[in-house]
Amino acid sequence: MSTAARDPAAQAAPTVPIGSSNGASPADQANAAGTGVCEVRCFHPERIERARKALLSDSLALQLAELFKAVSHPTRIHILRALAEQELCVCDLAETVGSTVSAVSHQLAMLRHLGLVTYRTEGKLAYYSLQSTAVAALLEDGLDQVAGAKSRASNA
Repeated sequence: MSTAARDPAAQAAPTVPIGSSNGASPADQANAAGTGVCEVRCFHPERIERARKALLSDSLALQLAELFKAVSHPTRIHILRALAEQELCVCDLAETVGSTVSAVSHQLAMLRHLGLVTYRTEGKLAYYSLQSTAVAALLEDGLDQVAGAKSRASNA
């Protein structure tokens, strides 16, 4: 839960109305009721200021988007999950995720570029591991979110 959601003062912050209809027709206003869309247009200056302070720089937001892009492919998720358990060579990773060495190498290159995995060589083998435990924690947090969403949907 966010700090703002727990902060009664933030919830009681004054609003500044900007017209009563939000530029929408009466029919559109009626349709907005119960859909998660504001029925009137107003803003809360203190909340906006607090939210703006939490925004990232464009550069950092782009880097974070690239991180999430990296984990947006099922094969990369499988690779990261396997590496969260143990260090594996590329051949073992390919066999584990049911893909070719070439395809896994391509995915590993992207993960390596983003600093999510690292490797070491031993003779002619390349062994990969997660760069940090934060990567495994990110996956676990994502799984918790998916499991929670499924649980909430099934209880609805």
